[in-house]
Formats: sequence, C-alpha cells, structure tokens
Amino acid sequence: MMNYETMKTQLTGDFRAVFDKAQTYLMTSQFPTQYQDDKMMELYDLLFTAQTEQKAPEKIVGRDSAAFVQNFFSDYESGWKTRLCSIADACRRMSIVVLVILFIDCMINLNAGTGFFASRTDVSMILAGVLGGIAFLIVNQYILRPASLKSRKIRNTGWAFIGLGLFIVLIPVDVILMHDVELRVPTAALLIVTGAYLVGYYVIRSIWRLKTYGSLRDPQKAEKPDSYYTALPDRDLEHICMKGMLKRYERLARRGKIAEDAFLEKMQREEKMSRYCDYVMIGCLLACTLPSVVKTACESTLFHTLFYIAVTGLCEFGIYKLFSGSLHKASAARMHIYACCKESGMTLPAYLESQMNAQ
Repeated sequence: MMNYETMKTQLTGDFRAVFDKAQTYLMTSQFPTQYQDDKMMELYDLLFTAQTEQKAPEKIVGRDSAAFVQNFFSDYESGWKTRLCSIADACRRMSIVVLVILFIDCMINLNAGTGFFASRTDVSMILAGVLGGIAFLIVNQYILRPASLKSRKIRNTGWAFIGLGLFIVLIPVDVILMHDVELRVPTAALLIVTGAYLVGYYVIRSIWRLKTYGSLRDPQKAEKPDSYYTALPDRDLEHICMKGMLKRYERLARRGKIAEDAFLEKMQREEKMSRYCDYVMIGCLLACTLPSVVKTACESTLFHTLFYIAVTGLCEFGIYKLFSGSLHKASAARMHIYACCKESGMTLPAYLESQMNAQ
C-alpha cells in the first residue's frame, strides 16, 4: 500500500479534503490493495492537475464531495470468485495467528509434562476474537462509513482513532461475554487442521500463480509502485522542519553565533551526527533488557528464558521501528530541504524565508 498521507500533503484546501474523504472511504471498505493504490493514484493525478491549473474544486468534484467519492469507487466489481478469494485469504491470516497461539500453548503444556496428544486448548477467546472481528467489520462498513461521508468536520485521522477506539472497546466486551465459556479441544487436532489448511492454501495459490503468471510471485506485489508517487516529499513535515530551522537561525543570529552563509553547512554537519541515533537507540534498548534477561535465565528454565527473550525482543523491535521510522522520515525531509536550497543558489535562511512566505 502506498503512503496516502504523503500524497495528501501535496494538496491544499478542498482538494486535500476530497482526497482525505476518499482515504477514509477506503479505510471503511475491504477493497484489494492493488485496486486502492490504482484508484488513489488516479485521484491524486486528477486533483493535483486541477490544483496546478488553478481550477475550482467544484468543476472537478461537484458540490457533493461524498457523492463524488462513492461514484469514483463504484467501478469495483466484486464477483463470487473475488469474495471467495477474500474469505480464503482472511482464513489464512486467522490460521497463522491461531497456529502461533497453539504452538505457544503446546510448548507450555509440554514443558509442564503434558503429552502432545493429551494437550487441550481453550479456544473460547479465539472464537471471541473472530466474532469481534466480524462485528467490527459490520460496524465499520454500515455505521462508520455513512457517518464519515456525511461529516465535514472530522478528517481521516479522527475516523482512524474512532475505529481504533471501537476495536479496543470490543476487546473487553469479548472477554466479559466469554468469561464463563470454556471450549477445550485437542491441541494436536487443531494444529493439524490449521496447518493442513495453510499448506493447502499455499499449494493451490502457487499452482494458480504458475498457470496464470508463470511465476510463484505475485506480479502485482513484485512490481514497485511508480517512483514518482513513492518519492513525493511530505510537505507538512517539511513545513514543520523549515519553521524550526528558521527559528533556530534567528535565535543564533541574534546572539552573533552564526553567519547566514554558514548555517547550511552547520545543519548538514548535525544531520550526519543524527544518523548515529539508531545505534544509540539500539544500545539503550539492549542495556534496558539485558539485566532482566540475565535475571530470568538465572531463575527460570531454558524454555521460559527463550520465551521471555522472544516476547521482549518483539516488543522492543516494535518500539525501535516506531521511533526510528519517525527519525528517518524527518531526516529525509531535512535532506530534501538542503538539496533544494543548494539548487536555488540561496543561503539556507533566505531559502527558508522564501518557502515560508510562499506557503
């Protein structure tokens, strides 16, 4: 899936509002990823061209943006084959999650001395998760989507938080409803059935791809999106960076600590130093985790130690990706500003002022 948020930053005013509404419409739908990307690139080209040519948004969208968005995605055809494939793929994703849960449960039972075929797993919470997911999809499509189309004040980010809040609320509801329910089934049988489904799914998919495309790889995923769309700069982030740089220059200039023509070189030196933040972050995460790993290894069995390492490792990897992704994105925005400044032949403060005035 392409980064629609970055594409949206290239648009302004009503053009951005229409793109935002289309983004929300996709969020409350179940369209295939390739279809979403194709339509959003088409919509972006349409809106950006109109914006560049300074056309009135009403000439492109009309007076009813909600009707325009619905009509824009009305060409999607969902036959029985498409629906069957969607159901099969949803079952695949669910089977992977169930398989991981069953594997962990099986390892815990084996470590406790319970035999493989004697082990039983309570699947009530798995069933609750499935029912909660179905309920979420129904509410998402038949309540949130109509409400988002009518609303003019809440943007895509707001609807995303509403959807997330609904998902979080459903978790304790599922727990409460299934609190007294216990459905224990043989772990081995469920592992075999789940594993057999995944094997069958991948075998059938591989055969179909070989016959259709002559390759096991999905050609739609193998093809990289147009570099024009993937290389678009985040205008909102750049605006924030430029505003911060300009304030910093003005503060240093008042104190007589920097010359105008030396500011760009100073910022570029600092940018090189900021690249070491990744190593510092990794070191801090390891330093925070290592003592607890050693303590667990001394007090617990090898299985519990490995399980603890796996869980904490996944959590810290998520934390690292969250913060490092933001840092890399901000760094890319600053590097783009420096490159554009060099092309303009202006000093960095002068370039920043010109861009801020233009916006």
